[in-house]
Amino acid sequence: MAEFEQFVLSATLQGHQGDVRTVCEVNKDTIATGSLDQLAKLWASVPNERGPEYACTQTFQGHNRYIYSIAYIPPTAEFADGLIATGSVDTNVHLYLPDVGDGPVRQLIGHAMAVCCVRAGPNETVLSASWDGTAKVWGLDGTCQLTLEGHQKSVLSILAHPTPGQYITCSADRTIRIWNRDACMGAMTGHTDVPRDLAILSNGNLASCANDGTVKLWNLDTTGMCIKTLPAHSGSYIYSIAPFPAGCPADFATSGEDGTVTIWKDDVVAQTIDLPCNSVWKVATRANGDLLVACDDGCGRVFSPDPTRQAADDVVATFIEHVSQIALSKAGGGDGKIGDLDTSNLVGAERLTTPGDSEGQIIMVKDGSKVMAHTWSTAENSWNLIGEVADAKEDKAAGAPPGWQHFDVELDNKKMVCRHKTGDNPFLTSQRFLDENELEQGLLDQVVEFVERNATAPTLEFTQAHNKPTVEGAYVPGRGAAQQAAESAHFPVGSYITMASVKLEGLSKKLAELNASVSPESQLDAESIGKLKDALTAASANTAAPFSDEMYYSVAPVCAKLLSWPAGDARVPGMDAVRVLLSNDDFRAAAFKQAGTPLSLPELQAFMLEAAGLSGDGSNSVESVPCQMLALRTLANAFGGTVGLQDRVAELMPLLERFNATKLSKHSQIALSTVLLNCAVAVVQKGEAAVAELGGELLRVVGRRLDLHQRVPTADPEATYRILVAIGTLISSSDIMVAVAMSLPEVSSTVAEAAASSNLKVKHVARDVRKVMGL
Repeated sequence: MAEFEQFVLSATLQGHQGDVRTVCEVNKDTIATGSLDQLAKLWASVPNERGPEYACTQTFQGHNRYIYSIAYIPPTAEFADGLIATGSVDTNVHLYLPDVGDGPVRQLIGHAMAVCCVRAGPNETVLSASWDGTAKVWGLDGTCQLTLEGHQKSVLSILAHPTPGQYITCSADRTIRIWNRDACMGAMTGHTDVPRDLAILSNGNLASCANDGTVKLWNLDTTGMCIKTLPAHSGSYIYSIAPFPAGCPADFATSGEDGTVTIWKDDVVAQTIDLPCNSVWKVATRANGDLLVACDDGCGRVFSPDPTRQAADDVVATFIEHVSQIALSKAGGGDGKIGDLDTSNLVGAERLTTPGDSEGQIIMVKDGSKVMAHTWSTAENSWNLIGEVADAKEDKAAGAPPGWQHFDVELDNKKMVCRHKTGDNPFLTSQRFLDENELEQGLLDQVVEFVERNATAPTLEFTQAHNKPTVEGAYVPGRGAAQQAAESAHFPVGSYITMASVKLEGLSKKLAELNASVSPESQLDAESIGKLKDALTAASANTAAPFSDEMYYSVAPVCAKLLSWPAGDARVPGMDAVRVLLSNDDFRAAAFKQAGTPLSLPELQAFMLEAAGLSGDGSNSVESVPCQMLALRTLANAFGGTVGLQDRVAELMPLLERFNATKLSKHSQIALSTVLLNCAVAVVQKGEAAVAELGGELLRVVGRRLDLHQRVPTADPEATYRILVAIGTLISSSDIMVAVAMSLPEVSSTVAEAAASSNLKVKHVARDVRKVMGL
């Protein structure tokens, strides 16, 4: 074996508009790359006196999502020049002719989620691994020959075993499996975090690399025992591993999120190559012993130990200088950054004097040496502090706390950490992840797919559906509909949904501001404000300790005075306070057992419906957008207990039908859909007689609202989701309700339309509804 020589830059492949995610050799003169820009490219060597150089000769199109993997398929009788295979987040594998650009000659369609690995298989086949938990073996004619099922989470890599007919896979379930065709022969465990890639070394051993920062060597000849564990990349995630051909002075190479490539010889590090990037996604080797790397700075690169294939000295010197600059930036170096956030151009606290543009808008401002995040509340007309912005590296290094799972998600040209609490709704986790990283909303479905596949025991919102009804003699659903609905994580819902979140500090501040602006006779004195704060604190806690009658009687007159403040935004803090108080079971029970007070149920219902835009004369005039939102949220909180809106569903239905869909803000859309959902829960909880009397009409009203809602350009997906859950809850109560739903075009046609939604959450629940309906 030749003596080991240091690898030096040979060439840089520049032309992609996103991360170069994957790279492979086609032949001695040609390289292929795939990128997050959804394109694959072919690069051919061109003569150059100053050293090796490559020019892009083909660009392959056809994928509509990121390309994660690329492989060269050797020549066959049908394809004399071989094929370029690509795997994409769009779930497909494409096969391209190397000498023909543009679209694929074959599409391999069958995976349900992102294809993250493709390789050439034996006997003119293509191997693929996917987030859907399976690996597949394909013929070049596009037929799926084998599907390897058994992993519990995403399959991240597949390769052919040295024994004909056998395969090896690794998965996010932390196992490596050996397969004889599509039968699992056994699983190898040992990695403490997700294994990402596999390689068969020239000595016949298997090598694996993982998120636990280790490379493991396995003996495939006997029991699949782990021979050795090699710590690598300073404990960072190791994304890729590639073997050198037999006879080369090195054994294999690895790449990882630390922005380096490590070259291994005799199980020790022979060389570490620093790259001018944050992550090196892929490493591959060439037949001549050169090295290919795919980097998140949009470049592919070639390295060689042979001086005749290395770049000119000045090119190498420029590259090394670039690496040094990036290394300084990563180390901090006083560059005024928190993670990827450049704080040098952030404004100070004076920005908080300017109103926000929309509900939930988030801004970051400097506060001395700290950076603080604030969110805009339309209801409170103020910025509310979220907390200090800090680098997430320490949190990640420390590992996920008990009850939480951390995933690395590769999106928007960078890798980020997604934190998921066990049992949380994956849609909420994914939305929080997008918000935290300031990513475009269109990426939501892609993140949800990954979280749902890899999270332990994921549960969706409203999974309290299988709680036993608390009303004595409640209806037992018909077996047919109930059995179908039991398979849905979305419905039926068995408890009322409240809208109780509040920032007491912001509410108190706004209350004090407006209190000073109203007439003296309407103002609250210090004692009344103190009583209200105590009541709000007790109500928002909603603990086992009862909200005493004494506290109710002390704060009820305060609420009555607040609701008498001038119509419009001046009423916002009072309405918000009542909303929070009614979310407390004890306060709601005390208020609704009274008669003739502003907090009595009939009076409160009339007040809130008028504030929401429905006056007694039949007009549809909105007092103010925040008031409408808070009024509907208050109505949502008025369900439950011995007395509540659950007893007034028949009266509410025609009123709820009158709302003008085009005049509802997104927050009001969600609040109205929550009221409709609670009406559905109320009817089902009251039993068979209530379902027979009110269920059909409520289905018509809810279906009509869904139809109107979906025609609004600003329709909020969460509101659509809750309306669909209301329909699902109703039709799950009996087979008769299924028949009623089928007879109502307001339901059947609008649900079919929702099932084709581009929003994954809406699509899932709509398809579950259609399944219960037998469609």
